[in-house]
Amino acid sequence: MSLRLLDGSGDPVWVDVARRELHVRERKGKASNPRISEYHAATRGGEAPDDVPWCSSFVCWCFEQVGIRSTRSKAASSWLTWGQECGLEPGAVVVFGKHDPDAKGTGHVAFLMGVDGDKVLVLGGNQGDRVCMAWRPRASIVALRAPDTR
Repeated sequence: MSLRLLDGSGDPVWVDVARRELHVRERKGKASNPRISEYHAATRGGEAPDDVPWCSSFVCWCFEQVGIRSTRSKAASSWLTWGQECGLEPGAVVVFGKHDPDAKGTGHVAFLMGVDGDKVLVLGGNQGDRVCMAWRPRASIVALRAPDTR
């Protein structure tokens, strides 16, 4: 399969929101980045410092910004049953298992941006302590989800 990359012109609205957050990063030291605390505020658990895992909080925040109810959970695994199953679609919520490099043993969640053979490109929060795009092994995907439009 050749590389399929979303060019930004036809992104789902939540991906447009996520793109605008590229390069938000954790702060070193005691002071947390207030923007990451804002991502956490989109969850039932409320605001939290940037050293609390925030990949799911970021995905929640992006959906809530466009009026789509998220899981409102800080847990990546909360996305396993959210919405409806989908394929490798632009903007799909990709849930990775606990062995993902950014999972810290608990799983990871991000938005699908592209596919290249056995790899997927995702846009997510708390990837290397920042919002960025990163390649992940396609085999580590445990779920692909989309908002329920039924």
